[in-house]
Amino acid sequence: MTIFLSCALRLSELASLNIDQVDNEVINVVGKGNKERRIYLTPAAKKSIYKWIKIRSSLDVPTDALFISRTAIE
Repeated sequence: MTIFLSCALRLSELASLNIDQVDNEVINVVGKGNKERRIYLTPAAKKSIYKWIKIRSSLDVPTDALFISRTAIE
């Protein structure tokens, strides 16, 4: 929720993020009309993303998606 709200992302943009789209301070998002934009992370969003990436990396997930569903790890 922190990332969704503080970065002003559309739900479809958030759901389609891949790990490689997250850079140190920026998220590269492909939005409506396949337009690419760079979103600078707030301190709260940055903290949340890197906490999640640490948890996600401990899971055996066969996808590059940043956010995964329960079925992706089964």
